[in-house]
Amino acid sequence: MREMTNKNEVIETYHDKQRGITLEPNTRVHWHDYDNHMIIRDGGFGTVIELKMIKQPASGISVDPIIIVSVLCDNGNLKEFSAGDLDLEEPWE
Repeated sequence: MREMTNKNEVIETYHDKQRGITLEPNTRVHWHDYDNHMIIRDGGFGTVIELKMIKQPASGISVDPIIIVSVLCDNGNLKEFSAGDLDLEEPWE
């Protein structure tokens, strides 16, 4: 019997073709935190620290990998978000 586990892989960049944006470390973002009903309950700004791609176990169904982004929020907290929960912001000068 084969053990079915998710594989996490750190990636350098992620291009969201649907939205036409690219996320990579040091990118400034606006993040959104949602409740169970998909209503925004919190939001803020931060800087991308790391991106991870979670590959789903082979199940015979084609499933896109999940992109998880670690963000250092402007308030000092480190949070993880789905790439879809982030919007690009203008970089600090």
